[in-house]
Amino acid sequence: MKYILVAGLLLVSGWGYAQKQGIEGRITLVSGNQMPGPGKVNAPPQGVRREIRVYEVANQGQVTGNGRFYSEVRTRLVASGRSKKNGKYKIKLKPGFYSVFVLEDNQLYANRTDGDGMIQPVTVLKQKFTSLAIQIDHQASY
Repeated sequence: MKYILVAGLLLVSGWGYAQKQGIEGRITLVSGNQMPGPGKVNAPPQGVRREIRVYEVANQGQVTGNGRFYSEVRTRLVASGRSKKNGKYKIKLKPGFYSVFVLEDNQLYANRTDGDGMIQPVTVLKQKFTSLAIQIDHQASY
């Protein structure tokens, strides 16, 4: 009887349903001249605090923008969050296929696509946090 009561309390409290998957990583900012040269040492990327928006996976035909900056994503917004001052973040998500954008200069920023034209895609598997490093480099020259 005690075991049934404890199990029931755990389920009612939601403890048994906690999402154990999503995305995690670090957002970094790179700027300035990144070209190599004699005696030149580039500063390492710096972690930054930014708002993160996760949408159902989107391709170029489902957004309005210019390839890095977007003003509109025409898939469903699934989740949002913020990175810490050091750039680290963790967002819980259901298993699925998503596009991840960062709010930068009042626009949505994403600088990666896959071979199928999906914008900054990430796959979340059941009971696993998928690592996604996001580098903001629109102010850098290579």
